[in-house]
Amino acid sequence: MKRIIAVGALALAIAASSFAQTTTLDSFKTSFTSLAGSMATSLAADSTLGSNWSDAYIGSFPNFGVGVTTGAVFTGSGSVPNLSSLGVSGAPSWLSSVGLPVPALGGSFKIGIPFLPIDVGVRGMYVPSSLTNSLMGSSGVNASFSSFGLQVRYAIIKQNLVLPNLSIGAAYNYQSGNLSAPIGSSQSYTVPTDQTTTTTITANKPNLAINWTGNNFDFTAQVSKQILFITPYLGVGASFGTSTVSGGVNSTITTNYPGGVSALNSYLTSHGGPTVDPSQGITYSVSVNDPLYRVYGGISLRLVVVDFDIQAIYLPFNNSEFGAALTTRIQI
Repeated sequence: MKRIIAVGALALAIAASSFAQTTTLDSFKTSFTSLAGSMATSLAADSTLGSNWSDAYIGSFPNFGVGVTTGAVFTGSGSVPNLSSLGVSGAPSWLSSVGLPVPALGGSFKIGIPFLPIDVGVRGMYVPSSLTNSLMGSSGVNASFSSFGLQVRYAIIKQNLVLPNLSIGAAYNYQSGNLSAPIGSSQSYTVPTDQTTTTTITANKPNLAINWTGNNFDFTAQVSKQILFITPYLGVGASFGTSTVSGGVNSTITTNYPGGVSALNSYLTSHGGPTVDPSQGITYSVSVNDPLYRVYGGISLRLVVVDFDIQAIYLPFNNSEFGAALTTRIQI
């Protein structure tokens, strides 16, 4: 679990190092909005991790289960090459092909409804910034995130000697988080404006700042079949909602633009630029509300009442993004 947090924070810190080499605000915008857009599309899939267990239906009450899930969804091959074009050095080569990991970890609980072929579940995740601070040591990386979800599944077919479990489900998922990482003692960005001289924004002790929220409704259809001690399963899912990623450079800033930062902010906002604030820095925002479709599946191994569940997720219409999760649970 701790390793998942550290990998995600470290990978985003690598992305932050690329921005230290940015010399124009336009190139920063291109890089940040590309990364933010990739993250926004990953959030809906990330928020489902831990909701869909290997059993398409766990059975009526008193059947129940409680588990812990760790995993991540990667932002896709289109996100990191864009950063490397700015001169990223030292980034692991595998990031170019899979993207940056958006981690997920937390607990889940499911219970059957008496006399009805329905089970209901709840999942939650909370990682405070104090934990990531301790994991990343003196790197200056600061991150926190939380998630919450509710799910209802209806068994169309109940497993017997021949038939598998087949269920349909509906869920609501919410996710939020933030991350910041230092990108040097001072950074300067040139800005195209209405001035004949070059306008420059200078950021003092800047951090790359990323904040995200996601609200979505998720619908699934899943089939599973327990064979002795193993349960293979396969499902499809569709998520509808909005994910928003905002941030940029968090810093105190100065500029040589006539009238100072306030005047520059008025000019940029009227020309489709970012928000600039003397004490907050430079802020962009990207929202994605396109439907998100995924295929997921895997296999679980049962030892008495303990299940070890490995799941893979594939997003065929989103830069071939994918994810993976491991759930360990007690199920009765």
